[in-house]
Amino acid sequence: RMEEAHNVLDPINRSSFPPLYRAIGHHVLGEEDAVFPALEQGLEQRSDWMYSLVTQPWLLDLHDDPRFQAVLAKLHLPSRS
Repeated sequence: RMEEAHNVLDPINRSSFPPLYRAIGHHVLGEEDAVFPALEQGLEQRSDWMYSLVTQPWLLDLHDDPRFQAVLAKLHLPSRS
């Protein structure tokens, strides 16, 4: 049902929807290459909810990824790993 998922996610990617939630959508779909650009965009935009990265249940399995650790470091957030 990936096509249906993209029918929802693609308009969100073109909107002002918070980058954190776009990152979560991509991660759930297994599109890891799109997760980190969305998180970086959230950093650049100083987007709401970025402070909640550590506790986002949909992103817990990313905590060991160095790219995720770099985002946390930029936010001065501790890791839950």
